[in-house]
Amino acid sequence: MIADERWLDPWAALGVAASDRLAALQADVLARYREPQRHYHTMQHIDECFERWQELRAHATHPAEVQLALWFHDVIYDTQRSDNEARSAALARDAALSLGVVADAAQRILVLGDSFTWGWGVSQGEALTDRLQARLAPTVAIYNRGVIGFGTAQEYLLLKRELAANTYEAVVLMFFINDLNDNGDGKDGHRPYFELVDGQLLPRNQPALARTSPLQLFLKDHSRAYLFVEFELGMLKRRFRGETDDERLYREKAAVDFHDLPGYAVTARLLEEMNRLVREHGARFFLVYVPQRGESDLDAPHPYVRSVHAMIDDITRRAGIPMIDLAPVFRQQVKAGHELVYPIDAHWNRTGHALAADVLLSSPIFASYDGAAGRDARRRGAVASTDASTVRR
Repeated sequence: MIADERWLDPWAALGVAASDRLAALQADVLARYREPQRHYHTMQHIDECFERWQELRAHATHPAEVQLALWFHDVIYDTQRSDNEARSAALARDAALSLGVVADAAQRILVLGDSFTWGWGVSQGEALTDRLQARLAPTVAIYNRGVIGFGTAQEYLLLKRELAANTYEAVVLMFFINDLNDNGDGKDGHRPYFELVDGQLLPRNQPALARTSPLQLFLKDHSRAYLFVEFELGMLKRRFRGETDDERLYREKAAVDFHDLPGYAVTARLLEEMNRLVREHGARFFLVYVPQRGESDLDAPHPYVRSVHAMIDDITRRAGIPMIDLAPVFRQQVKAGHELVYPIDAHWNRTGHALAADVLLSSPIFASYDGAAGRDARRRGAVASTDASTVRR
């Protein structure tokens, strides 16, 4: 084995002495980081993490847990799956429990959203949830259930299934401006949605028609070449079009009272129902507002964008849903010269994901897990400000 003190010391701090079982676990972890399909998440990456750790360990309130998080944060790496960080956390938790470490009560956090949450355009380990998982104790597991193209209605349906099958301590919903339109667009029968009739949410297109053929589904699940070609073709289309249709729509739409926005009433009711469901299951519910590009790039965001932002602020305020607004910090960082989104797309680049993770780690979502994480981020200058407009309880 190599660098035994890096492995043995944190376990010893948690009351686990050196043993054949602990040595066998280390051998398994080392073997995983040497798997042939890995190019970034290798032992070299672990060595670099521990080098950085030496610079920051004085600020950590739970150093043993952080060291084990470094060992386990990408111990499972399957290029065909998007839940590697959650599975890695589960393996770490199970290993700790089997070795006699007393874990805190359930510390599972569910994150719902669309392509921002899923991690469109960034590599494994660079997405928001990957970054969160890497900086939290092994007893905290982040479950990324982001799905490209999902709106609040689909996230509501997914939440119901998740809460029926699993226990979570907190649920985080990422909201982007296009969710408002998605919540009322049935895509000609291909997307489930709801209509609000006499105050009740009535399901429509449930079940929805399949959007892809069985052959396309098979290729998506089994062919990296297919996924690569699909991604590159999509990028070429974006380059030729220049401004996306959505961005042009947000720029050209006139100002409107948010109460008159199509989809307002349904979206409000969906968020209220999600908050109720989560609380009934004994968990906490948070909404994270993902800013539209103009809210960080422009001195004055487009009128329609301001209306949607005001709508979400009003809905969460009335429903008592804590909202983490990323717009102020993103605007501040853009003014400081940082590029946070791709030039031909509205999605975050790796810097945007890193900034979002810093803000969330210093928010009430993670206050009971590792308060030092957010403070560490600010000490490193990653977050210049988290003023009162960023987090509203």
